[in-house]
Amino acid sequence: MDWTTLISVVIGGLIATIPILVSNRFQATEREKEREEQRKEAKAQLALELMRNDIKVIEEVIDGELNTLDVMSSLNLEMRMQDLSDDEIRDKTQKELFFVESKHNKLNGVALIADKIVSTFGDEFSSAYDTFCELSTEYSKKYIEFSSEEFPGGIDDSELLTEITRVAGKLHTMMREKLISIRETAWR
Repeated sequence: MDWTTLISVVIGGLIATIPILVSNRFQATEREKEREEQRKEAKAQLALELMRNDIKVIEEVIDGELNTLDVMSSLNLEMRMQDLSDDEIRDKTQKELFFVESKHNKLNGVALIADKIVSTFGDEFSSAYDTFCELSTEYSKKYIEFSSEEFPGGIDDSELLTEITRVAGKLHTMMREKLISIRETAWR
């Protein structure tokens, strides 16, 4: 074998190997890009899942509170239709509220968790949630401290109940917007 043949074989081998090396390098780069994209997508999915779980906790508390308020409002209507003494009204209210609370007993623990979660949603959300809690407490106190002398003919709770419902709707909208913003951030 002479030098010319040897050099031709080496050059031919290099010419055949170089495209394979370049292709392998390109494929490795593409695989790394795909892995990075999958990591980003997994992080986004995790963030969305965690946010959904947080929102479920807050919604559970809000729904439980609205359910309690609905029971009290129904009880108010029933009290207006019957001629009950203050003691009978208090007794009936406490029994009804105890039933609702025992039905949603786990809400007590969930409410504490919700209070912690709310602070992570920002000041505007936290303020709206605090307003919801304050209005709900005010509404509940009217029934717990009921007196026929103070509220002859029952309690007129329509304005307060409307405001509570409005604030609950605002909270729901803010939670939905939070999910949408996380989704949009994840796909950028």
